[in-house]
Amino acid sequence: MKVVILAGGLGTRLSEETSIKPKPMVEIGGKPILWHIMKIYSHFGFNEFIVCLGYKGYIVKEYFANYYLHQSDITFDLSTNSMEIHKNNAEPWKITLVDTGDLSMTGGRLLKVKDYVNNETFMLTYGDGVSDVNINELIEHHQSTKQIATVTAAQPTGRFGALKINDDDFVKSFQEKPAGDGTWVNAGFFVLEPEIFNYLENDATVFEKEPLQNLAHDKQLKAFYHNGFWMPMDKLPEFCEKRNANFHELNRIFSKYEDYFILPEATPNSDPAWFSYIVTIKETSPFKRDELTKYLNENLIETRNLFAGNLVRQPALKDRNYRIAEHLNNSDYIMNNTFFLGTYPGNTEEKFNYIANVLNSFLNKV
Repeated sequence: MKVVILAGGLGTRLSEETSIKPKPMVEIGGKPILWHIMKIYSHFGFNEFIVCLGYKGYIVKEYFANYYLHQSDITFDLSTNSMEIHKNNAEPWKITLVDTGDLSMTGGRLLKVKDYVNNETFMLTYGDGVSDVNINELIEHHQSTKQIATVTAAQPTGRFGALKINDDDFVKSFQEKPAGDGTWVNAGFFVLEPEIFNYLENDATVFEKEPLQNLAHDKQLKAFYHNGFWMPMDKLPEFCEKRNANFHELNRIFSKYEDYFILPEATPNSDPAWFSYIVTIKETSPFKRDELTKYLNENLIETRNLFAGNLVRQPALKDRNYRIAEHLNNSDYIMNNTFFLGTYPGNTEEKFNYIANVLNSFLNKV
């Protein structure tokens, strides 16, 4: 099943970023929002994408034109003007990039990719919203309803912390950014039948207006309720804030065991949006990094070795001439003893408690 992604809007609510790039190319943790959305679908085995381009669409084209190269270990031989690719980590994606016009509305963009959908059931989402929605369950729900369209419904969090105050003006409880007013909103992540194109007229068609309103009137629009994480990227500061909060949650867990770990600290006078929580095993620890990460991974806590370290040990540099200024002891140490955990915004208190319990279980055994 193909996935259509709307990626052509102007992104005025992220103007500090989108003056130089389209909104789906704004980076989170070094990767564009668009890449994160595609990874959601790819996780469930959906790897064929149709991306509706508009504003600064050439930047998206250039990104994917060079993507394979950027994900590879390469040797350039300038004397022969040749290139040798040693290995690559590119995803198995097939991506069709379609110029749908700078000023087309969402329905107009969708109409322009009709021929690429090939009269089949397909998925559609926005290029500025990420979620942990279960795509397989979404599709199963759509297939069970036998309607033209299914939309994922989510409840956004409130903007501010909520207070409960008694008659004496004492604060009874405080909850940081609770769920909003209970309204279910359009979170994207649609599943659509090809009959959807009968509801689209021209470039000026706004998908969220007449098409969805008429589908609802015709009883052809069903909702898939999603109670997990969902974040539209016009709220980029809140997204980064959530990552930072999750960083501090992981720091709270690991700081109890500082005898074993070197923990991350921000550079003075910096304010990073933490993409991950980086942990280095101390030399005096009674266990190795790989022992801990193996245990965490076996308990469904995903880890990654830090992509850093002693690059001169890469096969690409074998038999090459290069100069080392001093020594690379620290680089070797990072390569062999450091890993990271993600600060995914969808993590919950329950998940952090689980991480804490698994870590404690491992350390009690050493």
